[in-house]
Amino acid sequence: MGQPWTSEPTITINGVEMPVSACMTLRMALETFAMHLSAEGLGGDKLGARLLSDYMDNIAVIRDAMHRRRDVQRLDGSWKMV
Repeated sequence: MGQPWTSEPTITINGVEMPVSACMTLRMALETFAMHLSAEGLGGDKLGARLLSDYMDNIAVIRDAMHRRRDVQRLDGSWKMV
């Protein structure tokens, strides 16, 4: 089910390609979450710092995939571009 070209990424969930409006919603939700994490953090303890770092690392991988239009695959617990 191909979509016409758009500046929004193509997002497929459980084999279902999301419409452009859903892709925009997901992209905006990701960016809002990233801004909230950057502004508020997740607490000053080691666990909060670790979770914040992990979330931001994964957000960076997702952003890269969205902008490069390349697939992302999780291998052995770590995100890698393929």
